[in-house]
Amino acid sequence: MPDKIRISGDFYTTEDGFGYNKYAKTIVDMITDQGFPSPFTFGVFGEWGSGKTSLMRMIEEALSKGHSDFIVPVWFNPWRYEREPHLIVPFLKTIQHALSKHIMTHNTLPPETVRKLRLWKNKISGAAFALSSGFKGDLDVKFLNAKLEAERAVRKEEDHIESRKLNKKIKKLEQFSTMYHNVLYKLEEVYEEEPTNLRVVVFIDDLDRCLPEKAIEVLKGVKSFLDIPGYIFFIGIDRKVIEKGIRVEYKGFVIEDRARERAEGNGDQPNFDDIPITPSDYLEKIVQLPITLPPVESTRMEDYLRRLLHENESIKPYLDIIQSGLKQNPRTYKRFINTLAFHTKLAVEKGCLKTARTDSGQDQPLMTLELLVKWTILNFAFLDLVEAMKKRKLLIIELQDWTERLDMEKQEKINAVDNTERGATLAETPPHIRHWLSDGKLKTILRINKARGDTGFTKENIDLYVQMGEFTYTFLEQKESAQGPVIKTAAGHIEAIGKMIRIPKGEFLYGKDNKTVLLDEYEIGIYPVTNAEYKEFVDDSKYGLPEHWDREKRTYPEGKNDHPVVNVSFEDASAYCKWKAAQDKDKFTYRLPTEEEFEKAARGSDGREYPWGDDFDAGKCNTEESGTGDTTPVDKFPEGVSPYGCFDTAGNIWEWSSSDYESVKGTKVVRGGSWNFNQLNARCTTRYWFRPGFRTHDAGFRCVRTLQKPWQ
Repeated sequence: MPDKIRISGDFYTTEDGFGYNKYAKTIVDMITDQGFPSPFTFGVFGEWGSGKTSLMRMIEEALSKGHSDFIVPVWFNPWRYEREPHLIVPFLKTIQHALSKHIMTHNTLPPETVRKLRLWKNKISGAAFALSSGFKGDLDVKFLNAKLEAERAVRKEEDHIESRKLNKKIKKLEQFSTMYHNVLYKLEEVYEEEPTNLRVVVFIDDLDRCLPEKAIEVLKGVKSFLDIPGYIFFIGIDRKVIEKGIRVEYKGFVIEDRARERAEGNGDQPNFDDIPITPSDYLEKIVQLPITLPPVESTRMEDYLRRLLHENESIKPYLDIIQSGLKQNPRTYKRFINTLAFHTKLAVEKGCLKTARTDSGQDQPLMTLELLVKWTILNFAFLDLVEAMKKRKLLIIELQDWTERLDMEKQEKINAVDNTERGATLAETPPHIRHWLSDGKLKTILRINKARGDTGFTKENIDLYVQMGEFTYTFLEQKESAQGPVIKTAAGHIEAIGKMIRIPKGEFLYGKDNKTVLLDEYEIGIYPVTNAEYKEFVDDSKYGLPEHWDREKRTYPEGKNDHPVVNVSFEDASAYCKWKAAQDKDKFTYRLPTEEEFEKAARGSDGREYPWGDDFDAGKCNTEESGTGDTTPVDKFPEGVSPYGCFDTAGNIWEWSSSDYESVKGTKVVRGGSWNFNQLNARCTTRYWFRPGFRTHDAGFRCVRTLQKPWQ
């Protein structure tokens, strides 16, 4: 039955379904060889959900079963400790706990092995204690040379401490520093004692889930703290995470080199290809043997999908469209089936899914399992189409009908005796659907399979599927609050892009001093102006393109339609506002906000530090701490909306205002911070400045709208 689709847990497996057992056996044979060197680090590379954890668990299981007399496996998940200020402390404690557990659970270990393991455990415990105690002083740890700058840390913490107390505290922290270095020395000494073949094998998993800079911190810890004999590491990670982490880590080199040119408004914008070390070079310094998981053979992936579907008989007939539409990734398959299970159970509960128990004579349209499968696939693999449907609801029906028409006319051509070309071709399809129909996978999903009784999406049933998707994807709701309309959202809503929100007349607390300021009513963009919106302007007015856009196609980078437009100057933004007013037949005045208007829209009236409150949260905005390394869709952070319902007023991009920066002649104020600046710059009161002609990859704008007065 459709409502009996089973939920799949996202668990690793040590049963080999992808041919990884040969990899695991080869690696185990290597590291259990008496002559294998240590320290040594394996890098297990693969994209999210590709099976890195399963491979490492296979290796761990093999080591635990057959080599426990001289191998101690340790499993560390850094993302569980991501809120810890310094990951190295829980890292060392995890190793300490694993050593203790190994001693307790292996009663047959030789006495000399037990003695050495206890020594190791005690030294690791000492290192963890030294570091955790030192970190309480906001200790600045230079991982690459393992130097604890105690004096600088204490001075940073207490600028006005009495001299005598300061020296006493510095001396105490220096003792911890000495203790830490002694621990490392003792660990190396312990290794030299018998038995010398004893090894600790540490598996570091789920670095993909950490912020990129946290992932870099773990790698630094591996290299600096435990780069000693007796340790072997397995690090499972996606190379893309390392690349983002490196860009965040070394971004300062690039920005500092160009600070003077940027301030003068005539320098090159930062080029993040200029970082002093590439991700590849960085990994080479840490990883001695990289193991990149190969793409799973299509036959094995099909077998895996069949096993999942074997537990769900009702969706087995749709194997072909599931395979065609979804990315071949084990985790993607599981998430798809879980989402489909939710959709079907909800549809049965609402009485709108056609089943064997459904009354066939009822008048209202019903959903079918096949179309629900298709709709769920579209929400996984073709989100841009789903978003486009929010503006053109019947788009999917147009695509479906044209797919059928093109297929029929292609078959007629094949069957024609004279092979005369006839009927419609892709080039003759309407422009707004042509690029969709060039995607063969999408056409496979949209084909109506009459043999299975499929009737396709219709005007009568399409609302049922759209509403179903909104339960697990996007929805937007506006409610009134004391300060005006507040947007409540689970994942943003592309339909709201371009819309304005009213900021009522009234006082608010302005600036760092919370000065009371009165502003008249105005409307401001819910989001910054996006690439898609700016493209309408340049296409209509033949205005110049941002420098990073495709000159031939006259368009923005692929996949960034809902990202804020960047590389636009004050003049460019003002020209857009003037064009926007013309589109509304000059009923409204469109302009850039003053810095006071921007701050009120971001902060509300209560003087808060950030749009959501007084405490910074990297999950609510796109700043340096988020580690994205680029702009993000303007609706990506629904939890970070301002009291009035504005998105991205903290982070993502600096935004032009119409206000002059009084202390630097000939400059304009920009507000909001950006993806490559830290949390301090994202505060509602932070002011920065650019020269009006300056263009950069982290600055854009949003518009303010006011009603034209009759005498204007």
